[in-house]
Amino acid sequence: MDPQHRVWIKTTLALTGAFYNIFPGRTISTQENLSIGFQLKKTFKPFHWTILLLDEHYMSSPRIAAAIMPAQLAGVKNIIAVWTSKNNRLTAEKISPALLTTLELSGVNIALTLTHTETELLIHQLMKIGIGNLLYFLKEEDILHISTIPVLPFWKEYTSHRLVIEKDAGINTEILQWAHPHSIIEQIATEPYSEDIPDALYCASSSSKNYTSYRIPRIFHNGLEAYWIHPTLSPASFLHTTWDLSLLEQD
Repeated sequence: MDPQHRVWIKTTLALTGAFYNIFPGRTISTQENLSIGFQLKKTFKPFHWTILLLDEHYMSSPRIAAAIMPAQLAGVKNIIAVWTSKNNRLTAEKISPALLTTLELSGVNIALTLTHTETELLIHQLMKIGIGNLLYFLKEEDILHISTIPVLPFWKEYTSHRLVIEKDAGINTEILQWAHPHSIIEQIATEPYSEDIPDALYCASSSSKNYTSYRIPRIFHNGLEAYWIHPTLSPASFLHTTWDLSLLEQD
């Protein structure tokens, strides 16, 4: 793998790790209501496991890295990458080497190729260990094939496959094309989108335009072409809550 690509992957991992506060592996919040006479203790713990569900067409290393890091920071011990397909397991040649490198750099030690049926069986087995969640990087029709998965916390990457660049912003399109091979990259002169909201807007650090009113989920300035973040994912997305309710002793 190109050493420069490894640097780009590490950029997303490092920046994502720095962006979020480090979450403790277990936090406890206690509330008392004397007028009603009870005590509520809420314990937040990391999920026992997280599965990233991928297909052979997915190749964006920064997006995968940006999904893994919040799980790592939350303290999830078992993060598993599964390339799933309907009938036959994918061969190694069909898996992006860049994604395998991303998993390695992210500390993900388990990567599997399974059919949809085998994926369901794996999830049922993991549920015996404890609660977990699913991260979907699949096409909608592939998600529907995995039909017998029980109700679990899940997250899906919703994407327009469109990135826009402010004119004369000095954005490195080579990095963008590597980081987002599925996306269409467009240069804009005025409006950042028409009816289709882009996944991200890239503009100059000195840009005087205010793009926040356009509902764009991500705005990156030049120098951050290799970076990515999922606004709907954070370490808190990988914590589950236990409620412990008890009566207060009366004096």
